[in-house]
Amino acid sequence: MRIRTPRERWFRFDDDPDGGSILIRQLTPGDRQDIFDETIKQEIVYRPSKSGDDEPVVRQSNDLKRDRELTFTRVIVDWKEFYDENGNTLECNEENIMKAVRSIDGFSAAVKRFMADLDKILEAEDKDQEKN
Repeated sequence: MRIRTPRERWFRFDDDPDGGSILIRQLTPGDRQDIFDETIKQEIVYRPSKSGDDEPVVRQSNDLKRDRELTFTRVIVDWKEFYDENGNTLECNEENIMKAVRSIDGFSAAVKRFMADLDKILEAEDKDQEKN
């Protein structure tokens, strides 16, 4: 078994007149577990059952906003040709990533598509390496 270095690829926003592109990093198993741990809350409550014994019932709540924030800030590594409302270059940082998520129409959907594309690209590369 071997720990891999994080794998990333650049993707272009085809319909963007500014020619924006974004560097996406594949989430590691640890990233995925950290996001799960921070966004899923479980509680066990006990209710009386028909037999008279207390029966455990698991309640789960998902913090979807926090999930979105953690996912996007971990997968987006860098970007090019991103500008604020005044035309100034927008630095790629957590605050601006979330600003883009909330303010740019179609941004979230595109990033999710790029994440899926990256998984497919890397899976194909892994299969090619196994053949060689």
